[in-house]
Amino acid sequence: MSSRETEIILDIPFNHNWKFRRGDSPDAGQPDLDAQDWQSVILPHTWNAEDMYPGRPTTEAYVGPAWYRCRFRLPEHQEQSRIMLLFEAVANICEIWVDGCYVGGCDHGFLAHRHDITDALNDADEHLVAVRADNSFQADNAPPSPIDWERYGGIYRPVRLLIRGAAHFEHKGIAVLTPDVCETAAKLRIETRVRDTVRRQASLKLRHTVYAPDGRKVAELEDQINTILGSGNLSICEVNIDSPALWSPDTPNLYRVVSELFDREVLLDRETSPLGFRWFSFDRDRGFILNGQTIKLCGVNVHQD
Repeated sequence: MSSRETEIILDIPFNHNWKFRRGDSPDAGQPDLDAQDWQSVILPHTWNAEDMYPGRPTTEAYVGPAWYRCRFRLPEHQEQSRIMLLFEAVANICEIWVDGCYVGGCDHGFLAHRHDITDALNDADEHLVAVRADNSFQADNAPPSPIDWERYGGIYRPVRLLIRGAAHFEHKGIAVLTPDVCETAAKLRIETRVRDTVRRQASLKLRHTVYAPDGRKVAELEDQINTILGSGNLSICEVNIDSPALWSPDTPNLYRVVSELFDREVLLDRETSPLGFRWFSFDRDRGFILNGQTIKLCGVNVHQD
């Protein structure tokens, strides 16, 4: 970032000062509920840490709904910002309230999900987020029954409070693609979707900076993106990288792409994406081929991966 540029973005860990109670409650999402006697927990957290483990009958473990609550204050001077909560995963389904207003949820316990809570925030100095999680079987929810592993319940991955500009990258809105790779050159394609929540039209600057595994800057791409209110505005940038350091299990060379969105000299959003250059194929005689070499694939039964 140059000396002329300023930024308004923040990325704040949101894992402390949570209150937890097992079971259901119709008023748990409301700010005026007294939760002083609830259990204090730090995320990540599962309510099955002690009653569910391989070899123990799952009928002895608690399976059902539970609630989490956290009171928080916002940093000052965020009037023009969008306030978001990013949950890396909640098992197995969840619903989320902020200051008593429902802001969304997720029906899959393995997915990250982000929620814009700006419009739900009241005028008070202190705010409340409440999460109802449920790890009971749902007939229309993956994975199906019967299954061969336990359904641990809870906010079992970290949470972050994000502050971004009125225009920002959509959740999972940056796709870093490598359509052509060989030992001497690689084509890099970056597809970016931007959402503008305030203005009907704006011309914003998009910049992608590509860094090699050793930290060197190897490419910089810029684009002007004309946004329309509420639409997933798309930008496509391409560049060729000479003599890329290839990724493989033996040499896990990782590049990184830093994507930044500007309104004039004000930084509205920034995301970092990992990047590995490699090519692969399957052959009936040689099996799986990575970067021209045969690689034996071994299943490790890691369900989430």
